[in-house]
Amino acid sequence: GENYRDDSITSFPHAPSPVPEFSRAASSLSPVSLGRKFRQNDVKRQDIDRIATAPQPPRQLSSRFVNVSHDELKALPLLVETPSGERETLLLSKLRMCSTLFDFTDNTAQLKSKEIKRLTLLELAEFISINSSSLTEPVYVGIINLVKLNAFRTIATIYTNTEMSDYADNDDEQISNLEPSWPHLQLVYDLFLRFISSPDFQASIGKKYLDQQFFKNLLELFKSEDPRERELVKMILHRAYGKLVTLRPFIRRLMNNIFLRFVYEEEGHCGIAELLEILGSIINGFQTPLKEEHKQFLRRVLLPLHKSPTMSHFHAQLTYCTTEFIKKDSSLFTMVSIYFSGKSLFIQEYIYS
Repeated sequence: GENYRDDSITSFPHAPSPVPEFSRAASSLSPVSLGRKFRQNDVKRQDIDRIATAPQPPRQLSSRFVNVSHDELKALPLLVETPSGERETLLLSKLRMCSTLFDFTDNTAQLKSKEIKRLTLLELAEFISINSSSLTEPVYVGIINLVKLNAFRTIATIYTNTEMSDYADNDDEQISNLEPSWPHLQLVYDLFLRFISSPDFQASIGKKYLDQQFFKNLLELFKSEDPRERELVKMILHRAYGKLVTLRPFIRRLMNNIFLRFVYEEEGHCGIAELLEILGSIINGFQTPLKEEHKQFLRRVLLPLHKSPTMSHFHAQLTYCTTEFIKKDSSLFTMVSIYFSGKSLFIQEYIYS
């Protein structure tokens, strides 16, 4: 059994905030001022955004690098100025228009169309947040297709676990591998996060289109070297896990497979910390007595993660997960103590602090 709250994700020291700053600000800002105010308030993020939009050869195949030229997009009427009987048709048209992809490695290409798409995505996010009646089944399909077309892609793993240790210590390399298409991709994620977080989201409709293949593709995005993308994908998966109860076992299996490849095949992965944050909330919701499969996961996956050469980058999240298991079943402390060969004080400090 599992008692999972979709607002229960844990914030860790030195870890990214669980709620993206731009998402918190979005509810109080107009579409035009949202991006501007966010950048003004954060000089470091401003520098990151500047680097991210500059042409640069990718080390990780994280962007689609679209080279196809499109006709210029044409701005459609505002939804709030459209008669209510015509809004769904216009909303679906805007979602289809925003499925157009652009080449962000060329800062001079199709600037007008890029800006139209950006403003339209901002408008859509705000509209669905304040118009619950807009979430009809065709709109579910449109929003989910928008994510598939804008975000889902193959991200090649080019590092081993050991090589990731050197890479993760180099801040300059991390900045240089930011996602060029972020000006649009960020807004696509924000729109989807608002959609799936809406109190009017209906799991009975959502599960028709948010299927196993969708979540296979979604978890692939944790390979992204861009920490901004991993943070938003984490929030989306966290909310989806809370809403779509029937898919929880499958999502856990997907996460387990990632951890197993990371531990036993030394497959490099950028998103272990974010996945462990979600896992911490999942473990927190486990009912007692714990199932044997959960205890085996601790023994076969979580404990071996402590030996990873990159463990320092997800130490807080991993320790939280381990201690949550012990709090659920104190008998597991013996297993953990034996594994650490006398270093059990490391765990005790977390439990009783």
